[in-house]
Amino acid sequence: MGGGGLGGTGGTGGTGGTTTSSGTGGQGGEGGTVGPECGDGQIEGQEVCDDQNIVADDGCTQCAIDPGYTCSGQPSDCQLIAPQIGMAGPGLNMSIYDGQGSGSIYDGTIGTMSCVDVILGNAGFHATQTVRVAVGIDHGFLGDLVIKLFSPLGTESTLMSRPGVTETVDAYYGPSGDGSNLTSTHPVTFRDDAGDSAEDMGDSIAWNEEACKDDARCNYFTSPGAGPGSSLADFNGEDPVGTWRLCVADGDNGDSGSIDSVTLSVLAW
Repeated sequence: MGGGGLGGTGGTGGTGGTTTSSGTGGQGGEGGTVGPECGDGQIEGQEVCDDQNIVADDGCTQCAIDPGYTCSGQPSDCQLIAPQIGMAGPGLNMSIYDGQGSGSIYDGTIGTMSCVDVILGNAGFHATQTVRVAVGIDHGFLGDLVIKLFSPLGTESTLMSRPGVTETVDAYYGPSGDGSNLTSTHPVTFRDDAGDSAEDMGDSIAWNEEACKDDARCNYFTSPGAGPGSSLADFNGEDPVGTWRLCVADGDNGDSGSIDSVTLSVLAW
């Protein structure tokens, strides 16, 4: 009986074909232009300084020069601008006319005051920013006194006007003011950032005591009374170069005195 035939051998599968993919990558785009970097120590673009840091109020803030500083170099070296100082005295011994004897009675004008000239030279600055003035005076009745400062451009500012008196006019005026004294060994300073008004000078001490020496109150902001001006900021923006005049008048009789020294400090840039 014939057997079933053997099954045939399966054919060998063909080898799979190799697939090749070979694309070339595109070129990278060009880099953008890098602008000035504040804080890198290099002055570039619109920067006017660069002190290699980002600290504020150190003379160069956000690559701009802070007010009151000057900067140079790269990285920038920034320094505070020093005030310009002008001095007259000590030892002036300039008499303050008190309305007795010969001379002109104080009428509010510079011609009836005793004046000391202080000259400031050209330091390359352009505009006044801050003014302070210290005055050494010998006088036995500070409530008699009127003190004024005149700039080279003629601006007039009254620093003190008869402490303790409510004046109705800027002139020789009868009522008595504060009776305490001034001594040239302890000058008083007028500055806008002081804590005491010049109107209150001597109000905490006795008639035979000396302002500044006996009350330790030596700095005052201005009190013009009936006189012209409002503060030492009256001079801001002016060219400080030239002759400044510190003038003192005695607005009542009975006590006399003298100017011993004047120190003027002007910060300008």
